Amino acid sequence: MTIVQFIFFIFCGLAAINGLFILFFLWFQKEKNLIPNMLLSIFIFIGEIRILKLLILDFGNLIQINIDTPVILMLLPILSLIGPILYFYLLSTTQKGFRFKGKNFLHIIPFFLLLIINLVFITDPNIKSFLRLNVVFNIFQKSFFLIHLLIYILVSYSYCRNLIKEFNTAFSTRDLLNPYWLRIIIFTIIILWFIIILYCLEAYLKLNIYASIIETLYYSFIVYAILYYELRFNRITTINNFITKTKPLNISEDVIKDHVASIYKSMEENRSYLNRNLTLSELSKELSISPHLLSQLINEHFSNNFNDFINNYRIDEAKRLLGNPEFNNLTIASIAYDSGFNTLSAFNAAFKKFTGKTPSQYKAQLSKHQ
Repeated sequence: MTIVQFIFFIFCGLAAINGLFILFFLWFQKEKNLIPNMLLSIFIFIGEIRILKLLILDFGNLIQINIDTPVILMLLPILSLIGPILYFYLLSTTQKGFRFKGKNFLHIIPFFLLLIINLVFITDPNIKSFLRLNVVFNIFQKSFFLIHLLIYILVSYSYCRNLIKEFNTAFSTRDLLNPYWLRIIIFTIIILWFIIILYCLEAYLKLNIYASIIETLYYSFIVYAILYYELRFNRITTINNFITKTKPLNISEDVIKDHVASIYKSMEENRSYLNRNLTLSELSKELSISPHLLSQLINEHFSNNFNDFINNYRIDEAKRLLGNPEFNNLTIASIAYDSGFNTLSAFNAAFKKFTGKTPSQYKAQLSKHQ
């Protein structure tokens, strides 16, 4: 064993040991975000398997560990769990009361299918047949991981982007977590996706570009990073994006009443909600109130976040237009825009949320009673 190999072995071996420590730590933190911690522990376990796989394959003879190569290769299907873990980790840290439903387990079907196929190959009594089939299946399997993970990355990034948009317009309901932190998590998985590309290049072109070494080092860095952020900042086991009780307003009751009155005036008299591009920041400038204070006032005195508060007025306006025979010539889209909505899809979603009906159903119901 050369000095470089020794350093590599110690660095990755210590990462594997620290990973086990984190696994036990997460499982004993049951009062802190049970589902996110469970998902994170599964991801770390995957990293542990991938680290140990390389150490055993490359250093097994030196440390007197002998495990059949086919048995180790059977663990490859666990890579198909990374995408679902990423997606559900984001959901569980951003949705209060998140629970797994039966349909959610459909996401792990690819893992079980690949695992069964690998088991069939490994139990084939003709090892030559196994090796011959494995070359083709190995290319298919790695290509599948590449496409599978990319889909989850795109879906997760889209979800995170919408979360950031919401954060920028009504951030007081997202007090404990800046969603940009979640985007960093997605970028971490994107790097893993590029490593899978290296595996695919090795399989397609039969090149040795040390993908397994790069992967092992990367998983080791992830383990060390998780350990560092948890021990120093307590950021891992407490990460969440739930709506929480806000701190009491540090202003007098008279000032609060004045601010609430100005909000009422802006909505009832000035009808600011008709502005299609209205944001929390823009309304705060209009009322000369800080965005954070304005959002907290809306939460506490109107029992709504900013988006629902504004949309409630817009839906009332839409219902007024739909119920007025003078506006029968207007299309649903025209009513949506005249009520302050930017898009017809946003209007339909909000109308269904507040009334339980689509605009067309609501209008048809009114026509029956006229």
